[in-house]
Amino acid sequence: MDGYDARRSEPVCKDCARIRCDGGSNLYTCDTPGCSGWKEVITPDGYVCHDCADKLEKQYERGENAKLLADGGITQQFAVDHVDPQNLTIEQKPALVETRDSLVYVADVKLRDSGWLYYREWCGDSGYLPPHQVSRIKFVPTEWNDDRDTKRVADEEMVRQAISDREGST
Repeated sequence: MDGYDARRSEPVCKDCARIRCDGGSNLYTCDTPGCSGWKEVITPDGYVCHDCADKLEKQYERGENAKLLADGGITQQFAVDHVDPQNLTIEQKPALVETRDSLVYVADVKLRDSGWLYYREWCGDSGYLPPHQVSRIKFVPTEWNDDRDTKRVADEEMVRQAISDREGST
């Protein structure tokens, strides 16, 4: 008997990472099409092997698909609608994000299951920061607007800063 048959009772073949029930799903292999390496690194492009992660990093550095920020994060290259600090949705959480190199005031942050931090800038651009780049997150106080369906940044100085950041990016 070969190694595959000797472990027939196991749900996954440890040699080829195929689920036995269908004989073909590569549950533990890299998300990059055509790559058969093992999943090892979580990126915004998927759960990939080290070789593919290195290739993605080089693409980011060259400005392909996304641009690499000075602090190591990745941001999308297109702008969505601006975020108004006086008319935030209930889900938006403005924050000060401290990275190794800077303190950034953003319109919204969400921590992903992967540990990466999704952020959206006041100008509408968004991106991700890897866990090792984020030192601290301090949420900015908000208060309800009169309609009770939206909220606004409570501190007027922070509102002015957000508007300045938003208009400075256009």
